[in-house]
Amino acid sequence: MTIRICNYEIMSFTDSTILISEKGMSSIKSPPLAEALEELKPLIGKDIPESTLKKY
Repeated sequence: MTIRICNYEIMSFTDSTILISEKGMSSIKSPPLAEALEELKPLIGKDIPESTLKKY
């Protein structure tokens, strides 16, 4: 299985984190989720095989 991660931006504020993509905006209240999304940013727009995702 191969997936592709769409482009997104993460904006961190003092009390919240906002995820912005072509689909809309969302508030992220989970620090581990925000950290995981930051780690995945280098993979944006690339075809990612399942074996690569297992590292994350």
